[in-house]
Amino acid sequence: MGAYSLTEGEAGSDAAALSTSAVKSDGGYVINGVKLFVSSGEVADIYAVMVRTDEKEKQKGISAVVVEKGTPGFSFGPHEAKMGMNADPQPSCNFKDCFIPRENLLGEEGKGLNMALTALNGGRVSIGACSTGLAQQAFDYALNYAHKRQQFGRPIVSFQGCNSLSLTWH
Repeated sequence: MGAYSLTEGEAGSDAAALSTSAVKSDGGYVINGVKLFVSSGEVADIYAVMVRTDEKEKQKGISAVVVEKGTPGFSFGPHEAKMGMNADPQPSCNFKDCFIPRENLLGEEGKGLNMALTALNGGRVSIGACSTGLAQQAFDYALNYAHKRQQFGRPIVSFQGCNSLSLTWH
């Protein structure tokens, strides 16, 4: 199983502002930084990590590398507290002087942002579907509760506001 590691606390939605660095070293790269919201974190065996390989370039200074679980200098932090999708663990991924060999570079240096954004576009469809399912479940739960919860001798769904919505209970 693989995981995707792009997001950072200080970069947020500005993927080109990431600061996790991959500095060239003898035969590879040394990675330092922290990634957040890593889907399948700790569960996955390999991680596609977006790193900064050129400090002078913003978009063209980002590359993609593969880091294997268990690589010295690669560890996991606390899991994100989430309202849904709790089956998908999302710990931080921490890199402290984590050495990876040169062959772990995905594609070419400086092409990582394009790779990252292409991967995000594909994932957005599944995120939308999951979010729609979560919203439906929340609505169904609230509607069921409104039918069962009694106040003043009748279900709260029968009070003002609820009647005008024509709510149905499945």
